[in-house]
Amino acid sequence: MARLEDVTDGEPARETPPAASALGCAFNGLVDLAIYVENSPMKNTAYRLLLAVSLLVAVIGCSDTKSLPGNYKLERWEDGKSYYLHGPSKLFEGQSGGGVIDGVLVRIAWDREVIAAERYAIFRGDPDGWMIIDIKSGKISGPVSNPEFDAIRIKRHLKVKEAREAWEEL
Repeated sequence: MARLEDVTDGEPARETPPAASALGCAFNGLVDLAIYVENSPMKNTAYRLLLAVSLLVAVIGCSDTKSLPGNYKLERWEDGKSYYLHGPSKLFEGQSGGGVIDGVLVRIAWDREVIAAERYAIFRGDPDGWMIIDIKSGKISGPVSNPEFDAIRIKRHLKVKEAREAWEEL
């Protein structure tokens, strides 16, 4: 079996893009495999099918998310303890590592029109607290004060859940 360096004319393998590194997924090996199969004499259908299935399994395995209303996603980070809230890509292209609320999700409540997410802000100069998302418009307000959040929670009959609890229920 040829080594990757032999196949790529002695050049080092391409580095994983920063986005893939942020996901914490094992894309380096898949990129190396793709380069090897493409540049090797073993280009028959069986190897291409194996590569396609491997890529599909890797991408699905890396996507540890669950759906919320309005195409929002609850993501469980690779440590199994941290959760992030991501919005629909058409509204929130270029989201930071803290998702649409720019922070780690602590607690969450939602209905068909609103998502309320308590965050621990990524940037420590930003305040922690409840962020309110209007699902239809994508408008994010907050952080709101506890009395403001309580009024919203009571008016909308929202049930607050710890991020882990919401994850398990979805």
